[in-house]
Amino acid sequence: MAIIKFIGNNRRTLYGQVEYLKDQKKTSSEYSYGFGVNPDFATEDMRTIKLLHQQEDGRQYKQFILSFDRQEQNELTTDKLMKIGVKVGHYYSNNYQILMTAHFDTDNLHLHYLINSVNIHTGQKFTSGRLDLHKFKLYVDEILKNYNMHLRMYSPEV
Repeated sequence: MAIIKFIGNNRRTLYGQVEYLKDQKKTSSEYSYGFGVNPDFATEDMRTIKLLHQQEDGRQYKQFILSFDRQEQNELTTDKLMKIGVKVGHYYSNNYQILMTAHFDTDNLHLHYLINSVNIHTGQKFTSGRLDLHKFKLYVDEILKNYNMHLRMYSPEV
């Protein structure tokens, strides 16, 4: 079963986290996708929105990881992985810029999503409660069902 893990506070700067996601030891540019950002200029694109809305302080991003177990990995082609990844990213992409990358450097294939903390329309910071996260997980599970996979619904976050 696949799992989603939301990452809490991270010491990396926005630039540092974008660089980590795009690290060529973990991925390649063909496995990066931007929602409202050019993956090559994700930091700059996100900073532009922050400047526009005067939201340069505080949390700079939110991150989550969608990870697949070994059994599911055997069924995943990179094309299928990216299709799933893009569909999942659409959940937040109407209001937030997102950089998505696939990482292949561990035993578990996984997708990273880096969400700009600033809403592109309102300038408000990203917030999500337990109910919001549960709805998101249901959305992801529906996507995965189309590929004969499932999301483990229990996690410490929800």
